[in-house]
Amino acid sequence: MLEKLREKIKNDPLIRGGLIVGTTAAIAGVGFYLYFFFMARFLSPIEYGILYTLISITQWWTIPDETTRSVMSKYTAKYVINDEYGKISYILRRATRRLLIMSIIAFFIFIPISVFMGKYLDINPLFIISTGSMLVLTSILPASWGVLQGLQRFWIVGFRVTLDMVLRFVFGIAFVLLGFGVAGAYSAIVAATLVVLVMSYYSLKDIWKIKPVKVETKEVYKYAWPILIGSVLLTIMFTIDVILVKRFFSPIVAGYYSAISTLAKVIFFAGTGLTRVMFPLVAERHEKGEWHKDLLYKSLIIVLIISIILIVIYTLFPNQVVSLLFGNKYLVDIILDNKLYIPLSHLVKYLAISMMFMSLTYTICFYNWSINKKRFIFLIILGTIAEIVLLLLSHRTIFQYIRVLIIVNIALFFMMLTTLIERKKYIQQNN
Repeated sequence: MLEKLREKIKNDPLIRGGLIVGTTAAIAGVGFYLYFFFMARFLSPIEYGILYTLISITQWWTIPDETTRSVMSKYTAKYVINDEYGKISYILRRATRRLLIMSIIAFFIFIPISVFMGKYLDINPLFIISTGSMLVLTSILPASWGVLQGLQRFWIVGFRVTLDMVLRFVFGIAFVLLGFGVAGAYSAIVAATLVVLVMSYYSLKDIWKIKPVKVETKEVYKYAWPILIGSVLLTIMFTIDVILVKRFFSPIVAGYYSAISTLAKVIFFAGTGLTRVMFPLVAERHEKGEWHKDLLYKSLIIVLIISIILIVIYTLFPNQVVSLLFGNKYLVDIILDNKLYIPLSHLVKYLAISMMFMSLTYTICFYNWSINKKRFIFLIILGTIAEIVLLLLSHRTIFQYIRVLIIVNIALFFMMLTTLIERKKYIQQNN
């Protein structure tokens, strides 16, 4: 039995890569959430709400990251098939140089915008400007990460993620205990990212030594634009609730919401790790003309299992989870509707359900991108508009706010399933 299991893992690249990334992601996840839980305990709910908003804004800077990582991963996998490592060296150098220049320009453009955002969100503009430092650092990091994924060096990718999260936790403890508050908590993220950036590029020293072979980049850009647009929209859907809650509700309620959002998004981060393993594998099979949909099915099943397990835990032990990870100060009641109240901890499972459907949607999106499918982007546009409009209109209570997220993410997931049906018809027609 064990021998068959070992053989299955050895021969299945998705399971093998998933185990590598999953194991390292689990370790990283401990560091990631220890960071958040430590901050929630040592900062006030209002300060934690500010920190979480800053981190959500930072995730906007990582929008091009997903595009860069996905494009670099796909084309690296393509060039590996034909042993064209000179082309990998070329795209790595070109992407790094261009992304660095563009990010510096974007940072200076962002400075005046941050003043307006500070007033709108009632946050010191200097805090928001500080997030711009991450814009420069994170812009060039995904180029190396995408190449590592395309080369299927999953151990290095996993170690990079683990190191990032562990350093955030260690630096975060140090800076907050030294009395730097929100500024120290955020500076920990910047410091950790800088260390990981150096490590990532060093791990590709063999690629840097190869003489670059020029590549016609028109095809690359044509492939990248749909992913960039889709990444922008998915990131907005993932973060806009945390940013708008700071606008619509009191600072204390925004802090409470940030806490339960942190728990719910465990599901999303667990699922994205597997998606990044699936992407280069599907792209490689697609390039060879081999069957690849089984990789999608396995990914969706694993994401679903992880999601259900966490939702059950949040349903059965809501108070225990919130108290253990955030402290008793988050065991409060939130207005439900018509002057009825519900414990804050009981809302975690509803947000988790929303995140489950978003994770499934995210997986389908990256499967479609890996096989050069683009038209589904209009569904993401529709979902993003619907979420923003409904949140702007329906925010009388936190529960009403969460209900919007559930409805939108369920609807978008089922719409995304139709793209797979269309693909099946396409295959049947061509056979």
